[in-house]
Amino acid sequence: SEFDARVQRLGELSRILSDAGLIFITALPSADGYTLERLRLLSQPNELLVVTVDGDPSAGPAALALESHASLDEKVDAVLGLLADYRVIPDYCI
Repeated sequence: SEFDARVQRLGELSRILSDAGLIFITALPSADGYTLERLRLLSQPNELLVVTVDGDPSAGPAALALESHASLDEKVDAVLGLLADYRVIPDYCI
């Protein structure tokens, strides 16, 4: 299906960019546990951090759950905090 092809492309792109030392962030509405596991496998050995909005239970466990009513600044701070916690980005600003 077209959705499966999109997931395949996202996984491959994620691995290429992550292997180059970049952070790859994308939105994938209606991703379920099976889809996220496929992305994890395609992204290996790099890590996949899942962020959900309003705690969608079909996506399985998430590293971070955002509330849709939170402000944009709160959401950005939460994602930056997650990336710092996982040591993806340094925990300092210049």
